[in-house]
Amino acid sequence: MNEIKLLSIFAENKLGFLAKITQTLATANINILWFKIIDNSGDNFGLLRVLVNHRSKAIENLKANGFTVSSVPILAVYIEDIPGALAGIADILSKENINIRNGSGFIFKGKTVLLIETDDKEEAAKILTHSNYNLLNENELES
Repeated sequence: MNEIKLLSIFAENKLGFLAKITQTLATANINILWFKIIDNSGDNFGLLRVLVNHRSKAIENLKANGFTVSSVPILAVYIEDIPGALAGIADILSKENINIRNGSGFIFKGKTVLLIETDDKEEAAKILTHSNYNLLNENELES
């Protein structure tokens, strides 16, 4: 299956913590392609989700600098940048009883990419590829 993995970094909700994480990645020459801050309603802790170009190297460097990090599998689907593109994917998956639990998008090498989390990534990947959608894979991130 062509899943990619986001990094999920446990983060203190305090001034400068994001700067420390991102500087650790920058120092290791790791490019952040996408990020999301998940704040637990003003709690003292949250999560930083990131997609990077060199996941293994990023994990190694973050752990070496004291950060708690894990990987989260996700699907990354190339879509056209036109009205209704997301509606098309949502319709295809809902007809197959697959719920999109979380989603966002970004531009990668001039192409629009939709990141989606479902409870059944393997089946969603099969359905999308059968419906002529292309999925981004880890090797493309490193090139």
